[in-house]
This record gives sequence, structure tokens and C-alpha cells, in this order.
Amino acid sequence: MQRELRSTKYKLVGVRRPKCKVEKPNSNFALHTLDLVLRVCVFPIFSATICRMIQVIYFDLGKVIIDFDHARAAQELVKVTPLSLQEAVAVLSDGELVSEYETGRLSSQGHYQKVCRRLQMNVSMEKFRQLWGSMFLPEPLLSAPFLQALKQQYRLILLSNTNEIHFDYVTQNYPILRLIEERLLSYEAGCMKPGARIFELAIERAGVAPDHIFFTDDRHENIEAAQRAGIQAVQFQSESQLKRDMQSRGIAVAS
Repeated sequence: MQRELRSTKYKLVGVRRPKCKVEKPNSNFALHTLDLVLRVCVFPIFSATICRMIQVIYFDLGKVIIDFDHARAAQELVKVTPLSLQEAVAVLSDGELVSEYETGRLSSQGHYQKVCRRLQMNVSMEKFRQLWGSMFLPEPLLSAPFLQALKQQYRLILLSNTNEIHFDYVTQNYPILRLIEERLLSYEAGCMKPGARIFELAIERAGVAPDHIFFTDDRHENIEAAQRAGIQAVQFQSESQLKRDMQSRGIAVAS
């Protein structure tokens, strides 16, 4: 019996375990699986998180909601001034003149008198308002349904470098602006984009963390300034482009 056990023991010791061949996973299959997991599990959660984050949306006014062209106003002004079209455009777009009026350092009456003097024209204040307001194009760049849909879920606020005469003109002539009831305007705030102060005021007005704010503007320097303040910002090109950029950040946009 002991001899048989020893013999069996030796036989067991001599048994070799079969080798298992481990195949490397197919790289295409692995990538496909990862892509599926990201699409189904990760991206929806990430998108929903961002969607909850954005609470306030700031819009620039000129070249975002309403288009304008200084040459349009200049063409009307040359009818009442001896200056050429190019000279009239230069006066209307003069940086220092624009800055002092759009930061509230110059009153509407003072601006009117300065422009009339430089353009060598003699018109009433009311006529001047009409002539200067003609720079705005009739059709808005954004649609009312687009803003109306956003308004149902987010706070919408205007953030604009503008002045009293122009803002009075556009509010009277563009009903779409009634969809954005809150405003942060440079001539009332005493500061302009791209200065840091106006974005500090924008964050204070919003009452939320900067990364819970979305902002769009047509000027690159204003977008950079907003981003430095921690605001999520994109440069405006068109409504369709803006919708895509908003959707990529989880903002609910009606198709």
C-alpha cells in the first residue's frame, strides 16, 4: 500500500499544468468600448453638471443683438455738414470722444455740442438723435424666440459699452430688447470693457461665482478680459455659432 502511494505521489509530482495562452485585447475593440463608456456614462453627467453651473448669461449689445455701421450715420450727417464722409466717420468713431461719453464723464448735452462743433453743423438735439441713431441696422442679429427660450431658464443681462442717446434710441426702436430686462451699461457704471472693473461689477450684479456666468461679445479683447475674471466667454459671430458654443457648455438651447 505504501509502495502504491509513493508511486502515485511521484506520478502527481510529474504532472505538468497546461499552459494558458493569454491573448492581448484588440486595440480597436478597447477604443470602441472606451468611447461607448464616455458617451453613455461620462459625457451626460459632465454636460448636466455644466448646465447646472451656468445661471446667468450676459450679452453685449452692438454687433451681437443689434448691428450698426458708423458710415450709415455719417451718410446722413454729410447732408447737414460741410465735411466729407470720411471726416464725419472719423469724428463719430473718435476713441477719446466715445470714451468720455460712454463712461458718463460727458453729458448728452455736452456730447451733442462737441459733435456739432467738430462737424460744423447746426441741428437740434432731436434731429441729432435721429441722425446718429441711423447707424443701427433694422434687423437684429439674434432672434426673439432664441432669447425668449433662454429667458425661461436663465437670467439674461445686457453688458454694453454704450451711451444715453444710443440706448434710448435702441430701446424705443428694437422690441427684442424687452426680453432682457437687466442692464449693466458703461455710461451708468462709469467704466468700460475691456477694463477689469466692469467685469467685477458684472460678477457682483450676477450674485454667483464667475464660472457660473456665460458672456458673449463680438470683440476679442472683451472676451479675454472676461475670461481673466473667471467668466465663461465666447466671441460672437452668428446666432448659429453662439448656439453651438452654448450647447457645448451644457446651456439648454432650443433647436
